[in-house]
Order: sequence, then C-alpha cells, then structure tokens
Amino acid sequence: MIPLAWFGFAVFAPAAFVWFGGLGSGTEAPERGNGGVGRSGVASGVEGPVEVLTAHRAEQRRLLENYGWVDREAGVVRVPIEEAMQSILRAGLPAREVVEEQR
Repeated sequence: MIPLAWFGFAVFAPAAFVWFGGLGSGTEAPERGNGGVGRSGVASGVEGPVEVLTAHRAEQRRLLENYGWVDREAGVVRVPIEEAMQSILRAGLPAREVVEEQR
C-alpha cells in the first residue's frame, strides 16, 4: 500500500505543480534582471507556441498553394500542389515493365 501511495504522490504532485502554475499565480509582473521573462517562462513581447504554430502552418500553406522559385540558377520551381497532382494524373506515373519469368 505504501509504494502505491508514493507512486501517486510522485505522479500527482508534479502534475498539480504544473496545473496550478508553480509557486505563484503567474500574474505577477516580470522580475527585474532576467531579461523580461516572467514566472510563466515566456518572455514579454514574444509569441507563444500557438501563434508560432499558426504562423508556421500559414507559411506552409502559402508554399503549397503558390508558384515560386526553389533554385532560380538551377531552374527549379515550386508548383501549387493541386496543379502538380492534376499534372501527374494527366501524364501518368512511370511503371516498370513486366517481364515474364523464363524457366
């Protein structure tokens, strides 16, 4: 029974610490001398993970849906994904020749 209690404490204590924001409520002003980083660990004026992910996905969508140069000197271009898929459907994919096995 005691090992089970220690296991519960080891699992739930850190989870409660994270859930309730550590020692403070997280609403305090940033501390002086730490580069403007508050108790939450997020620097003031810096985007959070949601904003970074949203911006990344928007950039990836822009790349997939528009023309652009990948390497201008080599003549490599980026084609919108929908057009690339339609082009492959029209031209077909190369297939290997089936060679009958000789015995």
